[in-house]
Amino acid sequence: MLRCSACQERYVASLPEGVSENRYETSADVAIVLAKYGAKLPCYRLAQMQESCGVPVSESVMFERSEQVADQVLPVYLSLKKEAANGEVIHTDDTAVKIFSCLKEDQEAAAERRATNTSGMVVKTKDGHLIALYASGRRHAGENLDQLLDGRDEELGPPIQMADAAAVNWKGKHQRIEAKCWAHARRKFIEIEENFPVACGVVFEAIGKVYGYETETVGMSAEDRLRHHQAKSGPVIAELYRWIEEQFGQKLVEPNSSLGQALRYLHRHRKELTKFLSLAKIPLDNNAAERALKPVVLMRKNSMFYKSEHGASISDLLMSLIESCQLNEVNAWHYFLTLVSRTAEVRKNPSAFLPWNYQRVELEKAA
Repeated sequence: MLRCSACQERYVASLPEGVSENRYETSADVAIVLAKYGAKLPCYRLAQMQESCGVPVSESVMFERSEQVADQVLPVYLSLKKEAANGEVIHTDDTAVKIFSCLKEDQEAAAERRATNTSGMVVKTKDGHLIALYASGRRHAGENLDQLLDGRDEELGPPIQMADAAAVNWKGKHQRIEAKCWAHARRKFIEIEENFPVACGVVFEAIGKVYGYETETVGMSAEDRLRHHQAKSGPVIAELYRWIEEQFGQKLVEPNSSLGQALRYLHRHRKELTKFLSLAKIPLDNNAAERALKPVVLMRKNSMFYKSEHGASISDLLMSLIESCQLNEVNAWHYFLTLVSRTAEVRKNPSAFLPWNYQRVELEKAA
């Protein structure tokens, strides 16, 4: 813009051909979001890279652009949460996260302190689609799942929840079908295998057979899978628990020893661990949730903390969409370009822009 010194009239030069009126191109916003929340690169490293390329972008600007993208894709995120609330199988787990604003509250308040966590949930819908959701704050996985289920359609029955046996996974008022993780149970024996190789070998052999039969169910319907496990895995599980009762009944193992505690874990949670033998669609383990939390752990290692709960919520929203793209084999770059270049359509009909529904926008139109 130029101003005439004589008449004070202002003159605005026309933009060069092909240059948008927006200060930041859609593709630039998407690149920042995918670098930060997809590749888990901290903003200060991205700022250094931009500086070395001769196009400096400050850390604060990167966060502002991420906020802008989060606002544009929020309707789709809310629609994704609604789909998840009506899901059939929900895997849940927690990992620790540091949020500075919460730490400050803890220092100033005399009330009971609660650790901050990121809950990861992987949901399988009735149509077979997969959804990843993250929630960071003072609530644990069970509480976050309970909040999600507030949006569940009333006519639907309780969902299947798969998690480990930690009490924080099972808090909440909503009814769920409880199923617990065989991989987590097996891990307890891996930790003591050196001291009890024979007893641990019995457990490993039984669990290995069950997973072998699970491999044989690939491509089967849920009902056929259930019947297959009842016929093949049922006798293996029955024999394993008969052996466990024998160990305690004949006092072959000290109940308070590390082996005794591991065996008592299997015995105590038998109902939930063996739910896959009585109901269809029950998974064997919670590995889906643990895999979903790996990006959160990588983010924590690289960025170390969130400054505020607002910053954590931006991360949760964007990572939920990015990881849901990964789970459904959708190209996240094309997906986010589509969402941020068609904001009006997204707000009007967000369900049409879920990862498995959207129609890819042409790249030259989004750039």
